[in-house]
Amino acid sequence: MTDVLISAMMLQMSIDWDKQGTLHSRFGYMIRTDALWMLLTAACQGHEGDVEDMWITMADDSTYGPAEIRDLATHPERKQS
Repeated sequence: MTDVLISAMMLQMSIDWDKQGTLHSRFGYMIRTDALWMLLTAACQGHEGDVEDMWITMADDSTYGPAEIRDLATHPERKQS
């Protein structure tokens, strides 16, 4: 799938911003476990490295890679607090 198609699909789906997940680094460690909206904030802050080196694994075993993290972080309905 292309990034454009993935982005379009995310805009159409309902997202549970409070669903629990874990932000991971390609350097072999878990950065934090929290609600999806908090994980997106942590990933985009840059304190733990570049988003390209991260992925999120949700409690239901779904996974978001760097492209999905960027798309979700800019989603118009993203929970902020």
